[in-house]
This record gives sequence, C-alpha cells and structure tokens, in this order.
Amino acid sequence: MQVLIWLAGPAATYIIISLAWWLMQKRNSAEQKSFGFALLFSAVPFVRILAALAGGTDETYALRQLFQHADGSNRHIVALSGLLLILFFTIPALLRALILLQEWKKRVFLFPLFLLLPMYIERWVFRAMNSFDSKKILPGSILPGTSWLVVLWTIFLLIILGITYNSLLNFLKPSGNNRKGFKVQ
Repeated sequence: MQVLIWLAGPAATYIIISLAWWLMQKRNSAEQKSFGFALLFSAVPFVRILAALAGGTDETYALRQLFQHADGSNRHIVALSGLLLILFFTIPALLRALILLQEWKKRVFLFPLFLLLPMYIERWVFRAMNSFDSKKILPGSILPGTSWLVVLWTIFLLIILGITYNSLLNFLKPSGNNRKGFKVQ
C-alpha cells in the first residue's frame, strides 16, 4: 500500500507534464503551446530530476520497496532506475519547451529561469507557510486533513491565475514586429 502512496504524487505530476507535452505540439495554436509551456514548469520538473540525482524521490522509494535486495546490494541500480524513469517522463517535454523558444537569447536566459525559479518560489512559499502555520493564527482544519492555510493559498493562486490568464495564453504568440515576441513553430 505504501508503494501506491509513493507513486500517486509522481503520477499526478507526470500526467501534468504529459498534458503539457501534448499541448506544445506543432499543430496546436500559440495559445495551447503557451498554456502547455506554463503547465510544464508549474509541475516543477527540475526538482524531480535533482531529487533523483540525490536518490531521494517517491519513485526511487517505491522502486526500493519493489526491487531492492534485502542486503541493499543493488541500491545503486534501483536509484539509477528511478533517475532514468524521471528523465524518461521529463526530458521530452523540457526539450519541446526549449525548442519553442526559437531565439538563442531566450533559450539561454528564459529557459533556465523557468527551470529554476519555480523551484525556489516553491521552497520560499513552503517555508513561509510552515512558519505561519506553526504560529497557529488560523483555526485548525476546514476539512479533515486540509488546513485553512492551504485553502487560502489555493484561492490566492486561483486569483493570480485569473489575473495572468491572458498573458499565459499569449506568451508564445509573436508580436506584431516579431522582434520582441517569440516565434512560434
């Protein structure tokens, strides 16, 4: 049962990444590609890759439960298998996103920014939320296992999405003169 719990989170992440990969296809509109681009980086794929390099992902823990020998003699093979599994699911979508940014300056500056910035934002937000939650300012749970802080954060994210939705859909649309905007394949 623990293995299924460890695989549930990554499965949701890979569904999001696969949907993003599908949305960024050549045949799709600029709006769909832009939404896929944003969706991909919202899944914070680089965190999964870094964690796999360190040998500590949910996928790796599940693989250890299923395949590791009792004496741990194959622990490196299991960790490498976890890394390869994660790379299999993340690299195609990341490459497709990189290709969508046709100008080399945007590839060099924007792609690493989108790859790294969500990871740091997520870390800062979780630290702040944990600090705020430890002060017990808000009442307990709104639903069993769901704190008010998580609900308020979700509402805040939905408001931000509503405000930025049009910009997200137009991110990869070329501008009128094509010098400032992105080219779309």
